[in-house]
Parts: sequence; structure tokens; C-alpha cells
Amino acid sequence: MRTLGTFLLTLSLGCASAPVRTESIERSHRPPPAPVEPCSELDRVPWYDNRDIDKPPYPIHQVPAQYSQLARDMHLEGIVMVHITIGKAGHVCDAKVSTSSGFPLLDDHAVEAAEKWRFEPALVKGEPVACSLVIPFRFSLS
Repeated sequence: MRTLGTFLLTLSLGCASAPVRTESIERSHRPPPAPVEPCSELDRVPWYDNRDIDKPPYPIHQVPAQYSQLARDMHLEGIVMVHITIGKAGHVCDAKVSTSSGFPLLDDHAVEAAEKWRFEPALVKGEPVACSLVIPFRFSLS
């Protein structure tokens, strides 16, 4: 019994002193960053289904997703589908993961990049309107 107790005490002390990477855990608990230019409620309405749009939004500034060294070291790969809402001024008003890669760290990188994209706004009868679309972000080590 004493040997088992000493072993468990040594094991628990050894685990407590081992370094633990917490970047991905801490990152997932941070509040999402605010958009560069906040969109007002007026910028979002009227919102149109993409079938009603005469001219779809066109990306004029695309930001690639950061592929952090931590994600590379962990050999994380996958595709993240990010659903964005584009306001009448062409700014991304909302970005959220619609299909996860299965890795929160990659999902966070994709959302951060999508929030920085800018578009020529969608048009209905020549007037800019808010709409939405999905952007794929691929993370691959090869």
C-alpha cells in the first residue's frame, strides 16, 4: 500500500510540474474581435436572399487565414466554412463558423480572416443591399 501511495503522489506531483500549452484553450474563451467598421442595423436591412440579387457581392479585399505555428506543430488540417453577412457598404457585419474543421484553433483563424474581407456590395435594382454567403478556408500542411 505504501508503495502505491508513494507512486501516486509522485505521479501527481510530476504531472503538476509539466508544462501545458494553453493558447488554444485560452483563445476560445476570449470574446470575438469587433468588426473593423461596425455595421449598424440600418446597414443590414433590407436583407435579401441571394436569389433576389441582381449583382452578387464581389470581394475587393481578401485576407488569407493565418495558419499559426501552433496549428502547424500540432499537424492540424481541415476546411472551415465561414458564413458571413455583408452590409450595404460592403463590410462584413457578422462572421461565424457554419461547418467546423473540428479544431477550434483553425475555426478561430478562419473567422478572424473573414471579418477583414471587404466587398463591392450586392445590388438589387441598382441599390446596395445586405446579403450573406459562405467562404471556405482550407488549412493544409502540403
